[in-house]
Amino acid sequence: MVGITPQEFVARWAEVTLTEKASSQSHFIDLCHLLDQPTPTEEDPTGDRYTFEKGAEKTPGLTSGRRGMMSRPNGLTREENIAWLRNVIEQARDHIAGA
Repeated sequence: MVGITPQEFVARWAEVTLTEKASSQSHFIDLCHLLDQPTPTEEDPTGDRYTFEKGAEKTPGLTSGRRGMMSRPNGLTREENIAWLRNVIEQARDHIAGA
C-alpha cells in the first residue's frame, strides 16, 4: 500500500478536469492511499467482494444493470457499513490532523 499526504492528494487532483466516470477509479484509489486503506485489487484480487463496476441483477424499475463501487466490506448490514464508514472518516480526520 502506498501512502500519500493530504497535500499530495490535493495537488494531484486540484486541476484534474476529467469527467467523473473517467477519473472515479483513480480518485478512489488515491483516497485509499490517503487513508492508508487497501485498494480493491489489494483487498480482493479476485473481485468477488470489493471491486469496481461489478455486474448486478437489474431491479425492476431501474435503468442500470451495473453498480459502481460495491459496499465495503460486502455482506455487512447497513448499520455495520455506517459504523465502518464513520471509522474511515475518523481515521481521515486523525491523519489530516497529524499532517
